[in-house]
Amino acid sequence: MASIAKKVTAEYRRKQQEVQDLNAQAAKLRDKIRALSKQVQDQDECNHRMQQEVDRIFEQAVRYKQSIGTMQHDILTMQYKLTTEKTDVNRLDDEFEAEREMTLHHNGDIDKAKDAIKKLVQTRDRLYEELKVLSEERNQLNIERREAQERKTREDITNTKLMTAVGAMNAKVQF
Repeated sequence: MASIAKKVTAEYRRKQQEVQDLNAQAAKLRDKIRALSKQVQDQDECNHRMQQEVDRIFEQAVRYKQSIGTMQHDILTMQYKLTTEKTDVNRLDDEFEAEREMTLHHNGDIDKAKDAIKKLVQTRDRLYEELKVLSEERNQLNIERREAQERKTREDITNTKLMTAVGAMNAKVQF
């Protein structure tokens, strides 16, 4: 029996050793499970943070898409305005060109009018000179006519005196 007891004791010790080994392995496994649990928890936290970051990025992407939509609308509006402005600029350029041509035409008319005025002034000045010459000639002719009338009057007086003297002589001769 002693041998059975030894066997049982040895078996008990072996089993007890196995239990201790299993307990040690269980402790290691618990530590490993705790470590893995910690890693899982850390990974969950990391995943949670990453999910928050992804959500934030998606929210930002939505805002960017909205901004892009707004910008596209603004761009289309600006393109329309630019087209309108270009049309206005072209219209204003055409109007400016028409006004410039009218101005050139008016300037040509003004130059013609200036030339006509210049010719009229020259003609007026020439007519004034001619009038002055004619006035001087008229004055000279008036002086000559007066002198001629005075000569004629003197001649008439002389002729009358002569005739009176001749008549008186004839009367004396007839007596």
